[in-house]
Amino acid sequence: MKMNRTGVIIFLMTIFFVMSSSGQNDINPVYPPYISSFQVDDSDSANTFASPCIAVSVNGDFVVAWEDERGDGINIYAQRYTSEGIPQGDNFRVNDIVEGMECEDPEIALDANGHFIICWNTWRDQVRDFNVYAQRYSSQADRIGGNFRVNDDVYHDHCCEVSVTADQDGNFIIVWREQRDKNFSQIYAQKYFKEGTKDGDNFLVSENQYWQIYPDVAMNSSGDFVVAWADERYSEFDIFAQRFFADGSKNGAEFQVSDVAKRVRKYDPAVSINQSGDFVIAWSHGFGENDICAQYYLADGSRSGDNFQVNLDIYSEFRCSASVSLNDSGQFVIGWLDNDAAHNFYIRYYPSGPGAGEDPFHPAGSNIFMGHYIDLELKADGFLYNVWNANEHIYANIIDLVHHTSGSGTEIEHKSVNDPSDFRLYQNYPNPFNPSTTIDFQLEKTESVQLVIYGITGRRVKTLINERLGSGMHQVLWNGLDDNNEPVPSGVYFCRLETDMHQAIQKMVFTQ
Repeated sequence: MKMNRTGVIIFLMTIFFVMSSSGQNDINPVYPPYISSFQVDDSDSANTFASPCIAVSVNGDFVVAWEDERGDGINIYAQRYTSEGIPQGDNFRVNDIVEGMECEDPEIALDANGHFIICWNTWRDQVRDFNVYAQRYSSQADRIGGNFRVNDDVYHDHCCEVSVTADQDGNFIIVWREQRDKNFSQIYAQKYFKEGTKDGDNFLVSENQYWQIYPDVAMNSSGDFVVAWADERYSEFDIFAQRFFADGSKNGAEFQVSDVAKRVRKYDPAVSINQSGDFVIAWSHGFGENDICAQYYLADGSRSGDNFQVNLDIYSEFRCSASVSLNDSGQFVIGWLDNDAAHNFYIRYYPSGPGAGEDPFHPAGSNIFMGHYIDLELKADGFLYNVWNANEHIYANIIDLVHHTSGSGTEIEHKSVNDPSDFRLYQNYPNPFNPSTTIDFQLEKTESVQLVIYGITGRRVKTLINERLGSGMHQVLWNGLDDNNEPVPSGVYFCRLETDMHQAIQKMVFTQ
């Protein structure tokens, strides 16, 4: 998995979507959203929100982090969610110094207990260059200590392109690109014990003295890890990787991932590893008319097949920002940004390992808003978590890759917003409200329905509907009382509509 820095992505609004055509990347499989797209940042203003990343726990709870320009400077913010997409508390700032800060490119990792680590590169400490900082959190998002610097040499560095990963116990490793007293950059790394203490000093991933850029790291639950990067040793950038044991010792020699014969630039690799030790590396390949390519490796480090092209079409001028996630079932997804006719973000799903993947699809619709950053994570149960920025906000959704159309099964269609049989939860009105608000929704068929109000902490406040309803439009009034008929306090609440197949959430504000 990797949060990427460049490209274009399109967001369609927070309901089911019409998947529009775009050359040979036309959609064949149809994947129903489990949680429809929702806004992550809680700002109503048009600030710049960028570089989102996501990490998902074993039970489906997840955390999103991003660059945030509200207030003074560029800060790092984050938000916790339950597996049902219910926010846990408010957005919170990660960096502990605010005034004049410039924080960029956050990355995040979670352990099996829900503790998480966020790292980023930043300009601070009166040092006129970027350094790598990090912050540890408990599973309840309580800070564990303060921000801490990762790179050893603070005065001669230019650190950027940071990545982080963790094992099930909470031991973690951070890698980054750094130009340390040299006229070229190399990839450095730092291991940490679960208590947050350093396991040794900063170390070079590769001793070769060539320009090295765009590192990414992935660790399985046993602590074994893989680092991938782009390397200019053969005049053009190629993709290289190095395997490591859990104790930090190298597992064999570094190796070239991209095919030697193809002398074109390869860059911005992403890597993902599963519990068995299999791993996948994906990258951008070429000049101008780029393709997205990938390579699957077995746990012993041997290739499973050759490099393969992920995108189906060959006519786009530019593709970039590959993201990859491999689950413990051997399934994986690869996402990328594609400068095709509709400027879309595509995902291709490989349900049977490194064989033929299903056709690419748009995870959040197309042809509406333009953005730049994406990240994703695929769990063993087939649920795919996506996060991206668009229209100057951060959005996320969860897609069910198990219950979908594959050409031989029952088709589950994404419907137009103008279709009267569409499933949709509308924004309540008025909003903010006092003393009551109206909630409209529509169903595509007769089914069991729950309409529930949750507080900002995820506590159930009021069950408005729990019964079978017919297709078409429905309306309900909430009078601001909880299940005990007590008035609720002022604040942010979330209305969740759930049926047998779908869920949707809207944020509402009660004022007094």
